Amino acid sequence: LADQTANWSREEALTLVENWLESFSGKIDAIVAHNDEMALGAIQALEAAGLTDKIVVTGVDAILDGCNAVKDGTLLGTVYQDAELEGSKAVQKAYDVLEGKVTEKELSYIDMKWITKDNVDELLKTVYAK
Repeated sequence: LADQTANWSREEALTLVENWLESFSGKIDAIVAHNDEMALGAIQALEAAGLTDKIVVTGVDAILDGCNAVKDGTLLGTVYQDAELEGSKAVQKAYDVLEGKVTEKELSYIDMKWITKDNVDELLKTVYAK
């Protein structure tokens, strides 16, 4: 229905989703946000409209607030942006290029972990342990 940015901002996402709810009344099934801040703003708009049980929201980054929202069921899931994994893959790829093992441009996808109610506690007890 729409593809717009909220500039990685919870507040901008809140306003954007409020507008979507007016423009696309009854037509929205899901909101896919490219970071948890925007997902959390979308959830705020849905809560205010009483629609959290009708529209699912997903995010990316697995920030603490996002993980807590997954745990409490307001966020369907989030993708854990594993900086250590990304960095090590980048260094390995650079090394492979220097060694002549890679001579052509190629896409190299990194399998990031999908965080749901089933596994969110693992992240909360490790990455976000106090």
